[in-house]
Amino acid sequence: MDPVLLGYLGGINFGRGAVGSPLGEQVDLTKLVGVNLASSHTYKDPSGEQYYSMGTSLMSGPKYHIIKTPTTPSGKAQDALKKAVILTTISSSWKTSMSYYHSFGMSENYIVFIEQPLVVSAVKLATSQVKGHSMRDCMNWSPEELNKFFVIEKSTGKILRAKYKSKEPFFLFHHINTYEENNQLVVDVVAFDSPDIIDKLYLKKIRNNELSSKDPGYGRRFVLPLPTEKDFPIGENLVTLKTTATAVKNGDIIQVTPQILSEPGYELPTVSRTVFGKKYRYYYACGLYDPGAFTNAMKVTNNLSQLLKVDVETGDVKTWKENEFTYPGEVQFVPCPGSASEDDGILLATVTDVRKGEPDFLLVLDAKSFTELARAEVTVHIPNVIHGIFLSNS
Repeated sequence: MDPVLLGYLGGINFGRGAVGSPLGEQVDLTKLVGVNLASSHTYKDPSGEQYYSMGTSLMSGPKYHIIKTPTTPSGKAQDALKKAVILTTISSSWKTSMSYYHSFGMSENYIVFIEQPLVVSAVKLATSQVKGHSMRDCMNWSPEELNKFFVIEKSTGKILRAKYKSKEPFFLFHHINTYEENNQLVVDVVAFDSPDIIDKLYLKKIRNNELSSKDPGYGRRFVLPLPTEKDFPIGENLVTLKTTATAVKNGDIIQVTPQILSEPGYELPTVSRTVFGKKYRYYYACGLYDPGAFTNAMKVTNNLSQLLKVDVETGDVKTWKENEFTYPGEVQFVPCPGSASEDDGILLATVTDVRKGEPDFLLVLDAKSFTELARAEVTVHIPNVIHGIFLSNS
């Protein structure tokens, strides 16, 4: 499969459900918790005592599983995953297929899984290696299905009875952040109107500068009213927060429409770990390849690859950009020790310079002002980074 496309489709690890740790260990989740596929993203609970991840099993019909794994004194993936348990199981909406997913949302008390209408055929997937098909060949976009939001209580594994469904279909890789406010669940994602972004990432297209501004990604805020003892009224907007997002009950479905958080043209959102799962104000993202407000296209004048900081309260956006030859990757937020404000810290991003003889570098930005503090140039090539991690020495 095309390596660039594979990087993005890595939202589900294939084969026997093996996952790796930063130390290079590999653990077979099929043997430990019975899942055949695993999400790329794992989240640490703010309590610091549990990790949560997602997986899919195929043997008795496609099912999604939320997996809870405790931390261990040894810090070894093998030791932790031996104690992993399935918190809850959600049956797929299709008998022989399942939704593609790359991540999920998590607040202090809830987990949110969005089943999207990019449908992966389990039958095609099982025979893909024999027939020489890629994962993309096993996918089908079914927008008439819309998106379903499943909300799970972390303390019990209970799936909330409310049925949430989007008014319009969308595709996503990444959740920005999820938090609770006034008995409502705010779910922020970077979403696209279709999965066309996948087909833009074939290496041949990127090498030939076949860039398209069609269907860029951008931040969208959904608000899910949490059930109470009283039934929701029919036909009324159930959202009481200060937002243009709506949630209206029609029959037994709560139909949700999003607030648009900024103009489009970016991916790979990041928030400070200090506000993960909590009410927050800022997220950071990367412009990537597509021509757009924040993206790089060397054939388009003054359209430079940018990093950006979005203020979800005001809609203001700050950007950093170098020139049309430099491509920054995903940013990592590092809070200052004892930081008093959410954006008190630095941002780290690797930057690839495509010019011959020009060095790639690690960029250091002040998160508050979004101005450059320093850069560390290297003599080796840094491929454009889709995901990374910052590990402190403490």
